[in-house]
Amino acid sequence: MNGTSAAGAGTYQNPLQVPQLPFSVDASSILTVLFFIIFVVWVVYTLVAAYHWFRYSHRSWLAIPAVTAYVFGSLILIVYIATGVS
Repeated sequence: MNGTSAAGAGTYQNPLQVPQLPFSVDASSILTVLFFIIFVVWVVYTLVAAYHWFRYSHRSWLAIPAVTAYVFGSLILIVYIATGVS
């Protein structure tokens, strides 16, 4: 197995390699746009959820700590994904 296929013609190609796109857009820029869209959806969802929680559960002592924990936990996950910390 010296880099040739079983038939002897051609070269070995890594099956996990990301295929080249037919147009001149880098895959990393597509991921950047995708993560930005996910972040915008998260921000809108968070604002709507926090508004409704404070509006309709304003007497609950659990509202502020729960929203704070949600935002903090979500931001940790977003930073982890965006920076690629391993």
